[in-house]
Formats: sequence, C-alpha cells, structure tokens
Amino acid sequence: MRTALIATTLLYTIFPVLSGCSVSQLPFVYRPALEQGTVLSEEKIALLRPGMTPQQVEFLLGTPTIQDPFHTHRWDYVYLRDPRDGGPLVEHRLTLFFDQSHHLEAARGYALPPESALRRGPEKRPRLSAR
Repeated sequence: MRTALIATTLLYTIFPVLSGCSVSQLPFVYRPALEQGTVLSEEKIALLRPGMTPQQVEFLLGTPTIQDPFHTHRWDYVYLRDPRDGGPLVEHRLTLFFDQSHHLEAARGYALPPESALRRGPEKRPRLSAR
C-alpha cells in the first residue's frame, strides 16, 4: 500500500512538470540533422567550363534547386544543413549564368576554383535610377 501511494504521488508531481516541457529540448531526444537542397562536390564544380549547354551542366551537377521563371538564364544550386544540435548552419550556394544562346557564361559562389574562367561574373547591366 505504501509503495502504491509513493508511486502515485511521484506520478502526480512529475507528470505536470514534464507536461510543461517541450519534448524537443529534452537531452535524450534524438534530432537528426536537417539537410535540404543539392549536394555538390568540389570536383564536379571544377569540371564546369564556359560554353557548356544546360543539358551538359544538368548532367554534371543535377537539376538546379531554383530555376526562376523570371530569370531564365540563371540557375541556382543551394544546399542547407542544420545540425539541430546547436552547431553552425552550413549553407552553400552556386549560381550559374547562361548567355542568350543558352551556353554557360559565368558562375558565382561555392567551390569555384580561383583560376576558373567562369569567375569573371556576368555582365553588369546599368540600373535605372528614379532621381
């Protein structure tokens, strides 16, 4: 009888305390890392060359993460990794630019070799000013 009373008392005192806690903040709850986007290797990025067609680029790197319908000559590859254990967020972005004849012209972002001919960037167009 006494052990049942102690168990009942513990249950009624511990349960309200635990029910107010968020399960995700308990130390024994496993939270897997959250990965989204396209994983790109530095070796594949180093194989990019000016003049490649979109089909060649897609064969090499895979489907782009973002293909904006308003910017048809730009492809974005994005990779995000949230370790969800308090570690730093990992973010890699690679942006590819195609010219009017649909050939790879320039690139910006993650893992481009310093000597890459794609580093020059796309032509800057002058912005209109309201002044």
